[in-house]
Amino acid sequence: MDKFDLTGLLINCAQVLNHKMGKKQGQGRILEILNERETISQKELQDILNIKAGSISEILAKLEKSGKIIRYKDENDKRKSIIQITDKGRNTIVRYKDTNEDIFFMLDDHEKEELSQLLNKILTSWKERRKGNL
Repeated sequence: MDKFDLTGLLINCAQVLNHKMGKKQGQGRILEILNERETISQKELQDILNIKAGSISEILAKLEKSGKIIRYKDENDKRKSIIQITDKGRNTIVRYKDTNEDIFFMLDDHEKEELSQLLNKILTSWKERRKGNL
């Protein structure tokens, strides 16, 4: 593989990350969003993640069953479900972040910052380009 085959390198990295993180990736992302916002409607969460209603319902049911979130009806609109993270959900995020940190053990702080900036630049550009193509 050519050292400048960036797409190939990203694909290989993604495969390693997917293997390391397992199937809980969607749950982890949901918990991170909830941790940032405290509460959110199910519809808003679905829109942020850009996934189907059935898929989000299935993931949320698993999170609720494991005690990481609670769901309740909005007082003002009973059709709307509100999602809230629990202490168990927050503790899961802490463990999740600790586990992810050792993936990058070979990088010093400067390299981690540089990688973070580059990945954010790429993602921002991709999102802007995708919006322009709609």
